[in-house]
Amino acid sequence: MTIKKVINFSLKFLILALLLVLVIAGIVVIKHVNGAKEVLFAQQEDNKPIVCFIDDDSGKYVPEIWGPIIDSTHIKMGFACITGFMDGETPYSEVFEQMDSTYLRKLYNEGHDVYSHTFSHQQFYVDTVTTEMIDFQCRMSKEWLNTHGYKRNSDIIVYPGGLGRGSWGKNVFASYRGISKKDVKRDVVRKYYKYGVDAIGFKPNNEPIDNYCIFRVNADTSSLATLKAKVDENIESKGLLVFMNHAYELQKDKQNQVQKMLDIIAYCQQREVEIAPLSEALQIRGNSIAVEDYASPFSVYASKNGYLKDGYMKIAYIASLLVIIESIILLLFLFIVFYKRQER
Repeated sequence: MTIKKVINFSLKFLILALLLVLVIAGIVVIKHVNGAKEVLFAQQEDNKPIVCFIDDDSGKYVPEIWGPIIDSTHIKMGFACITGFMDGETPYSEVFEQMDSTYLRKLYNEGHDVYSHTFSHQQFYVDTVTTEMIDFQCRMSKEWLNTHGYKRNSDIIVYPGGLGRGSWGKNVFASYRGISKKDVKRDVVRKYYKYGVDAIGFKPNNEPIDNYCIFRVNADTSSLATLKAKVDENIESKGLLVFMNHAYELQKDKQNQVQKMLDIIAYCQQREVEIAPLSEALQIRGNSIAVEDYASPFSVYASKNGYLKDGYMKIAYIASLLVIIESIILLLFLFIVFYKRQER
């Protein structure tokens, strides 16, 4: 065998070996992605369900409705405050008259959460709202919380009437209350807050959650049977369930509504479901990584428990397959170049 034939054979062998190595590398990556997914799902099995109670608007009826409930059950919950009304601005409706600032301070000092509910209850979903208006509401409300000593939870906002998700074409919330495809509204909120509680979903939140679309269940207008069913669903999914209430709504049928709250709290405790303020729940169930809008196919979300959004897995699969395909194309090109040189 001549030296030239030996060299040609060696080159062919090296190219084939390189192709085999690259293909094996791609397969290994895919297997690792599958393995990581199994580990992450197994880790999810250790999670315990959490229930959070929030009072929306935090109006003047909070002390007489929630005071006795808190004293008898010793739960910790959250209060979404319209900060401008706390500071003397006249509410446009009686239901938005805020609780006494001294009582709010008492709740906060006892370990309850205080969130932003905007500065003057501006509803972000309406068509007439501008990004400048949203920016003002977010900025002023957060400034009020921080300057008045409520920094502990000032990175959470509860949207008045909801915000809705942005659209990426196939998103089921694409046309929700006029939210645009790019959803610049969420981009403004993102400047000031890390998490936002929306008015949609009516189900538990599973990891990784959408930072700016935390689902809630309206407990004040739901029956006890419905609330128990939601707790059971949350136990099954090991999720984060938010029960939203309005003290003025509970006040309309005070005796029965307060008893309903006591009953659902007792049911959670009976089922050994942890009740915690949302800020504490998010320390366990929040995200370490939240890149791009949740509905985007290019988003990357990773919860603090290590749970990844499916979109991340899909990207890993696609990347692995692209490595294999590009490797094959490259080696085919090398083969062609090699044989053309031989023909010369």
